[in-house]
Amino acid sequence: MKSPLTKNSFKRIIYITAAVIVALLIISAIVNLGLVRSHYKNYENEQIQEQLENKALILGKQLRLYKQIIANVAAESNTRDILTFGEPNAGHQWALQMRKFLPQAIGVALLSKTGKVLGDPVSLRLGPQCLTDLTRLTLGENVAHPPIHRDIPELSHFDLTTAIYDEDDNTIGILFVSFSLDTLKATLQESVSKEQLIQLLDHDGEPITVAGSISTAREQYSISMRVPESTWTIKLTENLASSLPIYLTLSLSNLITSIIVIGLIFFFIAYASRIFKNDFLKVKARLTQISEGQLDEDNSNVQLKETAEIMPAIEYIAKDIQKKQQMIANQSWIDELTGLPNRRHFNNEFVRAYNLARRGIPMAVVLINLDNFKTLNVSAGKTAGDQALKLLANTLQQYCRKTDFAARLGGDEFALLLLDMQHDKIRPCIEKLSETFLEQQERHPAVPDEFRCTLSCGFTFINVHRDYNAAAVLTRAEKTLMAAKEHGKNCVMEA
Repeated sequence: MKSPLTKNSFKRIIYITAAVIVALLIISAIVNLGLVRSHYKNYENEQIQEQLENKALILGKQLRLYKQIIANVAAESNTRDILTFGEPNAGHQWALQMRKFLPQAIGVALLSKTGKVLGDPVSLRLGPQCLTDLTRLTLGENVAHPPIHRDIPELSHFDLTTAIYDEDDNTIGILFVSFSLDTLKATLQESVSKEQLIQLLDHDGEPITVAGSISTAREQYSISMRVPESTWTIKLTENLASSLPIYLTLSLSNLITSIIVIGLIFFFIAYASRIFKNDFLKVKARLTQISEGQLDEDNSNVQLKETAEIMPAIEYIAKDIQKKQQMIANQSWIDELTGLPNRRHFNNEFVRAYNLARRGIPMAVVLINLDNFKTLNVSAGKTAGDQALKLLANTLQQYCRKTDFAARLGGDEFALLLLDMQHDKIRPCIEKLSETFLEQQERHPAVPDEFRCTLSCGFTFINVHRDYNAAAVLTRAEKTLMAAKEHGKNCVMEA
């Protein structure tokens, strides 16, 4: 086999192809950006920017003028007196009279410091949206300013408010004035060129008023900026010159780039598929040989560096499989946590013990359950529960003779098969085992004192004259264990 250093690397092929494709795409993007910039640069001129800035400043001055007017009204002594006495009728009449003197005013109203309207909101033209905004303003919430209301088209307006102070500069109320949107349209219509559209947009991007018109069939260019004294935006849109030449140039450039990139991709796929297929077939053939038991070293030549590095690993895995299969076979008989034989092992051993008992050898079957184990596992944690299981396993191994057999059946249940055990010795043996288990828990810091486990045990002897079924013996032992658990903790019962 050739050295892996002399072979082609699949990763290297991918990197080279990707680098070429990325370079082509970058070149194409630079060309496209240059063409687009040459197309749009004629429209990014100072004249349009200055025109839009002037419009925004004029609108800002107009709003500032309205704010100054209502601030002067709020500073009048008559306005303060009405709010001080809080007479609704007087506030209502004052608002109706003031509406006649304010230019383009839709509605005028006085509100107390708590947001209560002095007068009838409907007569004063305070709609539900106006009242909602005023309530939010009174509560100190952020409100788009000036707010726009279009619920009644012929009364579409924007709202302005100002605080009213007493002689000690304490806030005593709010002056509310709404102005018609028509006051803004005249400002926008001044000096609007042909094929221009100027839009005044509110905080949410919805049109407040529009001036001019453009053809929607042509490509457009837009710029926007914020209007002073507000959260509004003014937007100017113009039609661009014909875009056909730039579109044709961009299309041709992108078409050429796409053809080159697609060609490179197909070439890479074909080349990579060929060498990958050859190496795959060689790996597959080697795996087939290993599955048939042929563990001799393979000398087949592969083309990719990665495949050459895989082949020795395949040989190592084939040899390791045999070792692990034997290990798995051994582990399938052992409980992983405690190291004791598991239920499968116990079942096989129990059949052997049952056959010995049928030949006249005394055989006792003991089933053991940990009292309070679930409480320990939940309250003290799984680590403490696992430690209790390990301590019991150690105790069982300590007290088992070479002829005895101890196993963990699962969860908190264990079992003992005691060969040639005398009837009068089995109970003391179990009680001594239980005492030793408690002592080991006392000495171990991982098991809290209040959650120590005791043992409930049920045992029976295999009777050579009565027990003709091994399953019946286990059933009898399980019922005895159940009776011991129901009788109380740390109980030993015989069937």
